[in-house]
Amino acid sequence: MTFDRRSVLMMGAGVGASLLLPQLGRTAPSFAGQKLVYATWGGQYEEAQREAYVKPFVAKTGVDILVDGPVDETRLRVMLEAGNNDWDVVCTNEQMMVGFGAEGYLAKPDPSIVDMSRIAKDFQYDYGVGVESGAFTIAYSESAFEGKESPKTWADLYDLDRFPGKRMMNSSPSATLEGALLADGVKMSELYPLDIDRAFKKLDTIKDQTIFYSTHAQSQQLIIDGAVTCGYMFSARAFGAMKNGAKVAISWEGHLRTNTPVIVPKNVKNPELAWTFVNSMLEPVNQAKMITGFISSPANPAAFNYVDPSYLAWLPTSKENYPKGIGIDAAYWGSRLKEVTERWQEWLLL
Repeated sequence: MTFDRRSVLMMGAGVGASLLLPQLGRTAPSFAGQKLVYATWGGQYEEAQREAYVKPFVAKTGVDILVDGPVDETRLRVMLEAGNNDWDVVCTNEQMMVGFGAEGYLAKPDPSIVDMSRIAKDFQYDYGVGVESGAFTIAYSESAFEGKESPKTWADLYDLDRFPGKRMMNSSPSATLEGALLADGVKMSELYPLDIDRAFKKLDTIKDQTIFYSTHAQSQQLIIDGAVTCGYMFSARAFGAMKNGAKVAISWEGHLRTNTPVIVPKNVKNPELAWTFVNSMLEPVNQAKMITGFISSPANPAAFNYVDPSYLAWLPTSKENYPKGIGIDAAYWGSRLKEVTERWQEWLLL
C-alpha cells in the first residue's frame, strides 16, 4: 500500500488544539531560571518537538531551554571525546546510543526520575530512553512518475532503467546498507549480520546517480525541489511534506524501523534537570502532540487515547504496515558503528 498527498490532506487536523498541558511526572520549582541545552535533528521534526516537549516543560518549570542542532554523529563524538558536554540532552538514534554507551560516554537513566514502566519494552535502554519510533521508506515524486509506474521497493530504487532520475539516500551507513542488500535480493529475515562487501558492491551501481543528504530536513527539500525523483526517507518527513502540499508518495514495502532515543552524556552540569526533561517527554499528552506534529509511533501507548484514529495508518507499527518491514538491529550497529562508519566515509570520498 502507498500513501499519497491526498490521503494526508484529508486527515483530521484539529486534534492538537484540544490537547492540554501535561502533568509532569516530577516537577521541581528550583529548576526555574536554570538553563538546559537540547540537541535534536532540525526542520519540521525540531518544530514538532518544540511544541510537544519543549514548550510544555518550559511553561511548567520555568527552565530556559536552548534547542540546538542538527545532531551529527561526528560532532557528537568530538564533543564526547573532549569531555565538552555542550548538549545536556540529545535526541539521537539507536546506533549512536548503543555505540557511545558501550564506549562509556553516556549516563544511565535515573530510575528515581524517569518512569520507564509507562513505556513499551522496546523503548527501554541501558543508556537512553526511547520517545518515538519511525521508519525509512521508499519515497518518490508523483510529478516525476505521473501516469507511469512508480518505484515501490528497494529493488525498484536501484533500477535506473525502469525508474530514471537522481536518487537520494542518507549519508549514514545505517539503513543505507540494509537497503542495498534488500535491493540485491537478501531476505529481511536473513539481513543480519550484514554482508558489508555485498552492500557496497550494490551501492556502487547507483552511486554516481545518488545525492546523499546529511539531515532529514534536506531529504524533504531534495524531493520537493525536484532535485531527485525518488529515494528513501523517514516516513514522517514524507508525511510533513505531503501535509504542506508537496506531491510526494511513499511505499511501506521493505521499510526499516528505528526508534528515536534521547540520551544524557556523562558529567552534564545538572543531570537531575536533564532526566526530568526526558521524563516529561513521556507524558501521554506530549507524546500525542508529537504524533500529530510529526507522525511517529509513541513510546507511551497511553498517547493513543489523545490521537485521531486516522493517524494510525501512518504509523510503522500499525497492523498493516508492521509486517512489511523490519527493525534496524541496534545491537549490531552498536558493536560495529565506528568500524563501518570509517569505511563508509572512505567510500563516499572515492
